[in-house]
Amino acid sequence: DLPDDEFWIFDIQLEPTNGYTGDVDQAATAFPWRAEDLMTLQVVSMWAESSASSTRAILEVLSYAIITNLQPFVGTRSYYNYADEAMPGGVDPLDAYFGPNKANILRIAKEFGNTFS
Repeated sequence: DLPDDEFWIFDIQLEPTNGYTGDVDQAATAFPWRAEDLMTLQVVSMWAESSASSTRAILEVLSYAIITNLQPFVGTRSYYNYADEAMPGGVDPLDAYFGPNKANILRIAKEFGNTFS
């Protein structure tokens, strides 16, 4: 059980990526996941730095369980501004974040001396 006397938040958000966002070509920005029929699903867990380690562990297990169980139905695409340290399901982060734009992103990063790890 999560403690009542600590700060923590667990939230699931669904956000459309249609409308004007869906009108922008996939190759126009680093974020390719835009179309009339797409949505962004976010599983958000937050806790105070001073929280007990059990709070963090419970929220992490819950978040990863939801994401892992939904992946077969919703895919593994992701949004780079919410970068994960470790993505569930063995997903390649560069494919998840940039999809068909991956090669172009890597070329630009190399041009400016940046790398993704």
